[in-house]
Amino acid sequence: MCVYLWLINFSAPIHDVAFLLGFSEPSAFHRAFKRWTGKTPQAYRG
Repeated sequence: MCVYLWLINFSAPIHDVAFLLGFSEPSAFHRAFKRWTGKTPQAYRG
């Protein structure tokens, strides 16, 4: 499943989404997501 769909459809905390996607640290996911989209995961989830 696409990372964007995880954030929209999965109501778990961001750190759980990061772990499920294979990131060992939520901060690494946060940085990668912002690089990919220009937005933070929280802003994207909105």
